[in-house]
Amino acid sequence: MTTLYRGDFISDELFEEYQKSIDQSTIYFKWRSFVSTSTSEQVARQFGDHNILYELQLDHHSAEDQCIKLTSLTQFSEEKEILLRPGVRFRIIKIESHDCEFRHKITIEILPSYISSLYRAPF
Repeated sequence: MTTLYRGDFISDELFEEYQKSIDQSTIYFKWRSFVSTSTSEQVARQFGDHNILYELQLDHHSAEDQCIKLTSLTQFSEEKEILLRPGVRFRIIKIESHDCEFRHKITIEILPSYISSLYRAPF
């Protein structure tokens, strides 16, 4: 399991949807665009105007087709950036009140894609 972090700003309406979905296995959300994350929580705290901090749990197996490590491809290797591909689905695991920098820390589980589930199929 890999842990990634992302600072973000979300609306109150989306936050309410997140709260209602905690531990609901049939409810998931999707990022439709590329999503920048970091393996460093400190780095994630530095970027953008944000009111939440995502803590993303990503299974190594499903990572193969859902993200790319940019460390060796960028001039900013200290950012420890992992770029998630469009269409990544996730489920809310828990929401914690956090420090004054972020209102909340949201722990999410990245769900395996259809393609990554094929990797697990016995042949």
